Amino acid sequence: MDILSARLRTLGVGTFTAAAGQAITFTLPASANGAAVKAVLSTTGQVAFVPLPPAGYGTATQPGPMEAVLGEPLPSQEVPLFGSDQIAGAQATADASGGPALGISLASEGARLFAAYSSAHVGEFFALMLDGRVVAAPVIQSAVPGGALNLGLPADSLPMPLDALVAIMASGPLPDSWKQGP
Repeated sequence: MDILSARLRTLGVGTFTAAAGQAITFTLPASANGAAVKAVLSTTGQVAFVPLPPAGYGTATQPGPMEAVLGEPLPSQEVPLFGSDQIAGAQATADASGGPALGISLASEGARLFAAYSSAHVGEFFALMLDGRVVAAPVIQSAVPGGALNLGLPADSLPMPLDALVAIMASGPLPDSWKQGP
């Protein structure tokens, strides 16, 4: 209940009440954004930063470069560089052209890992995954030494409102034992 409540607070839902028993019930104000609330309450929030093989990569079983399709799982099982535990914060920002973007602050180990990876893989792609689906697959334009990323996200390609994505990433994932009811 703590994570779900944190997500609602991050989302900016004003006053709400929560009750737990065999189920968790939230009473929300009518002014709450229904799509964003549904997303933060129904998404487990497992995040993974997944390096994508460079162009020219290929084997007999996996020819050519991997294609990351927004909203879909990756076509093969790649090992994540790190996961949700290395996200220190998230916020809605703007990209260089003023479009919607996701600002991510990495925790110390994630910042170290991404700095090393990004400096060795400029011009290559990585996938930002949420619950096993691609949310973004940006190209690394330069090394990221400080653990602060700003990922441009076209609003029409997001699986949920940007503020919901921010709330999920900023508040962390639900426990592995989480099961959503009917």
